[in-house]
Amino acid sequence: MKITEYERLDDGTRPEFARLRETKSIKAEAGGVGIVLPPDREIHKMENPTSELSASLHVYGQEIREAHRFDLKTNKVDTFFVPVTNE
Repeated sequence: MKITEYERLDDGTRPEFARLRETKSIKAEAGGVGIVLPPDREIHKMENPTSELSASLHVYGQEIREAHRFDLKTNKVDTFFVPVTNE
């Protein structure tokens, strides 16, 4: 698994726009543990650069109701809502 972290360069006043800069990229090994903590390290990308099957488990300290997708080519930001079930 490859994890890339980004820093936001603009002031965040435009909800549908973000200019990002890559700050760090690491290769997470099988069985590894990593953290992403707001506000400095919450913008990140996780990807599998191999043809092998991979899985990741995400544990949050609070309920996440919305998240954002960042398009690095167009600087566009999409907000999406995370479905929550209390079953």
